[in-house]
Amino acid sequence: MSRSELIEEMLMQQLAALRSPGHRLNFHFHVAQCAVLLVC
Repeated sequence: MSRSELIEEMLMQQLAALRSPGHRLNFHFHVAQCAVLLVC
């Protein structure tokens, strides 16, 4: 799996987390994780 595919998968997970209530912390965690991936 390429890096761009991995990031795309994470973005899809973030969208799913946004749609379900109670997952705000999860969402912010994923955003932080994605930011780390993009920077590294």
